[in-house]
Amino acid sequence: MSMSLAQPLGYTRSSCGYCGATGVPRRERPNGSLSYGFLAARLEPEHYQSLIDEGWRRSGHYVYKPDNLRTCCPQHSIRVPLAAFAPNKSQKRAVSGLYWRLSGQPKPSRWKGKWGAHGPWSLQQRLGLILQLDETPSIGAPYVEPAMDKIKVSLRPASSTDEKYELFRRYQAAVHGESPSEISDRSGWESFLVDAPFPTHEGSFGLYHHEYRCTSYD
Repeated sequence: MSMSLAQPLGYTRSSCGYCGATGVPRRERPNGSLSYGFLAARLEPEHYQSLIDEGWRRSGHYVYKPDNLRTCCPQHSIRVPLAAFAPNKSQKRAVSGLYWRLSGQPKPSRWKGKWGAHGPWSLQQRLGLILQLDETPSIGAPYVEPAMDKIKVSLRPASSTDEKYELFRRYQAAVHGESPSEISDRSGWESFLVDAPFPTHEGSFGLYHHEYRCTSYD
């Protein structure tokens, strides 16, 4: 039987990285973020799955459950059962828009953004239908060359690199309004987004980084 090992840390109150006036140092913001947490020395994947299904979150080895009744910014999990997912009109339109933007080709005049309602919705099938349409340029707005011609999405084992840390620093400054002195140093970033309590398993379990890379025409 697999076993996880954790040390309860109890109820905590801290400043929130999402609310508060822009430009106000985080240490000067109200301690409105409330949660209960524990420090995980070892956490089996199936136990972690049960926790996140119940709304728990993780930061490195620290696992916590936001007190959504009292915390300043309630955090609610959004989990979609993929087998039962049925995209709406807006989502279907977004898929076609992304395809044509990345294809480097103008949207065909016959393409009206209508996916049809016959059978279950399939991304692969719909992209196949797009490819069968004629390549006549649209008579609407003039075609503008896309800003990118290739996007690469990859899932790689978590690692610490200069590129990733610099991206983290830019994110903290832009989204959380942190000053350079407030942003975590390299070791702090690693404990947050690189380190994990998961044991080594054969197969695909573990901690990964989802990487998005775009290639520009310039």
